[in-house]
Parts: sequence; C-alpha cells; structure tokens
Amino acid sequence: MVELVLDLGRLPSARFPNGVSCALGAAPLDRETLDTVVAAAGDFGGDNRAGLVSSHGFRSCIPVRQSE
Repeated sequence: MVELVLDLGRLPSARFPNGVSCALGAAPLDRETLDTVVAAAGDFGGDNRAGLVSSHGFRSCIPVRQSE
C-alpha cells in the first residue's frame, strides 16, 4: 500500500503502487472516527508528515483552508 486516504465524509480508501485503489468500508468517514485515527497516529511535523508507531511508514496531512 502506498497511501491510506481518510477524507471526512468520503469512503476510506487504499492506494497501491500499481495504481489500483480500493474502498475500505461501506460508510463515509465521520468526524469521530477521523479524530480517533488522528489522535492515535500522533503529531504532524512541519512537513505535515509523521511516522507511524510500529511501522516503516509515514502519514501525511493536507490541511484544509479555513474561511475567514
């Protein structure tokens, strides 16, 4: 797996090196579940990435722009 995509209100999905993507689950991601995953994964660094505990991977975040 290259990427785990967790977007609020969308189905979670996994992307693989061969270009294949697959949905993970049948329900869109809700705020409570997303907050739980982010809390368990730890802090983001200045580059919006962080290593996952007990893995060789990283996680990244693309911040959503806030309207003023």
